Amino acid sequence: MYKRDGQIEPVSARRELTAEYMRIASRRSNVHGLVELDVTEARRRIQAIEEETGEQLSFTAFLVYCFAQAIEDHPHVNAYVDWRGRLHTFDDVDVNVLVEKTVDGDKRGIPHVVRAANRRSLQSIHEEIRTTQNAQPRSRQSRGNRWRYDCRASSRAKCGGSRNCSHGCGRISRAPLR
Repeated sequence: MYKRDGQIEPVSARRELTAEYMRIASRRSNVHGLVELDVTEARRRIQAIEEETGEQLSFTAFLVYCFAQAIEDHPHVNAYVDWRGRLHTFDDVDVNVLVEKTVDGDKRGIPHVVRAANRRSLQSIHEEIRTTQNAQPRSRQSRGNRWRYDCRASSRAKCGGSRNCSHGCGRISRAPLR
């Protein structure tokens, strides 16, 4: 089990007002923006690391690393207010990223959480992203579906042996897959 360490403290009046404003604003339409950044220096630094190590680094890993370091410098950004009005801040910065994988011939974005990114190296984050990208998809059985559900009624054709018997016989048996 993943344990989160951190602190709990009272919320300032300003932050409470900001949170209330955000709750009110969430009921309105969202506006999305496009930001253009100059990544020339970032690309140069990644290229220098690649020349040293010989391995091509992920730009996503670089962004995760920088993002985690920035949040570690400003820990109140990595916080939430509970229902009692207390501010919870966290020591670890977890970053959710989309990792591009090829599944059944199609490229898809698979969500992945990089845990404790603020305490990890760029190389470590890069390796985790590549491992996630190259991992074989788990079989259906390994995801917890280790049971077979069969309808014990004589009219199996009606429900097809599904977990939720569609014709309402209610006589479903559960047996482990072999």
